[in-house]
Amino acid sequence: MKVINAIKAELEKRFATQVVIEPSNAIARKEMRVIFNGLRALNRLSTQSQGSYTPYEMLIDVVISARVSGGNTSCFLANQQMQLNILLTEYLTNELLIFPDIGERLPIGFGNLDQRLEIVGDAELFNATKQGSGWSAPKDNDNFEHQDELFTWREDWQVILAMTVHKHFINPKVTEITSVNQLSGESSIISGDN
Repeated sequence: MKVINAIKAELEKRFATQVVIEPSNAIARKEMRVIFNGLRALNRLSTQSQGSYTPYEMLIDVVISARVSGGNTSCFLANQQMQLNILLTEYLTNELLIFPDIGERLPIGFGNLDQRLEIVGDAELFNATKQGSGWSAPKDNDNFEHQDELFTWREDWQVILAMTVHKHFINPKVTEITSVNQLSGESSIISGDN
């Protein structure tokens, strides 16, 4: 889907880091991971006129996870963690995150045979809440021995992705038309065979 690539490109540009779309077993020293957790709601929108489609607001739960790993010589890792934490918090909580023109028709198989689903317009990320933050593999306070394991800091944010979806209704092909003469009451059938 276009929106997945748009979110990946925006985060890579903004934070100059590798962005991985889950599920993936790829590992980088500094990375962000994007996890699409599924549909939160599909709310029907009101329309002013009858058309060939019904509009819906589609809300998807997304987790954005920032991670840095390595050693902390000269506080290098702690500095990276603090900088990424501040930038990510500011970005997700204080900026309007709109991804323009992510519209696309979903392939056949998404929806019934008599309808088609199409994502239209722009997408927006909003309602960011921090889910957790912390270090893994910390050294024990009473352990003064050298360890080769890397430290990893991880911070997870839950956001909502909003998109507009149109559910199109495709009328079947006309095979026959019955025409009634209002003066005589006589009817004529016009079919594809004539």
